[in-house]
Amino acid sequence: MMIRTLPLRSRTSGAVLAFFAPGERVESHVLVSRLPAASRAVVRAALRARKFSGKPKEVRVIALPSATTPTLVLVGVGKRSELQRRRLDLCLRAGTMAMKTERARDMVIVLGDIISGHARRDPVLERAAQQVVENVTLAKYEFRRYKTGVTERETPALRSLSLLVEPKEIVVVKRGAQTGGIIGDALTLCRDLGNTPG
Repeated sequence: MMIRTLPLRSRTSGAVLAFFAPGERVESHVLVSRLPAASRAVVRAALRARKFSGKPKEVRVIALPSATTPTLVLVGVGKRSELQRRRLDLCLRAGTMAMKTERARDMVIVLGDIISGHARRDPVLERAAQQVVENVTLAKYEFRRYKTGVTERETPALRSLSLLVEPKEIVVVKRGAQTGGIIGDALTLCRDLGNTPG
């Protein structure tokens, strides 16, 4: 999986994974607010039809009429003051599993969704990027080596993850994402070894 760290204002394409606490407005999210008018109308209509509360691990998938952002996946994290590492791990994995179900090839995450409420210091940013990449790598894992008749078209793999951050944070976030990629790949290799017969 290719991991990109891009400035927050960058134009990206791919399914958006966005995290919300109770009471946070979906429409004011930085990526939702940049959607074309038709896509924003679909989001508003979907939220009117079925409420999204932001409870921990609550997942809501909204298909959008946009070529650049075909899917919006909303994930609840619960109260920000109670957001611990384990809960965030579970929320990241739940969101990634929803992306897999939607057969998303490219995923976009705003890192600020995850560290909201914390000081944006280098260690916090680096650790958050590492945590995101580790969990996305683990959640997208599938052992298909001995399955017959399964093609990439039937079950496409997530091919890229874009982390959007402030321009001055790119270097430190890249470092954390690289560490997360190494750990995620090592755990994936361990899973492959465990799943291989003999």
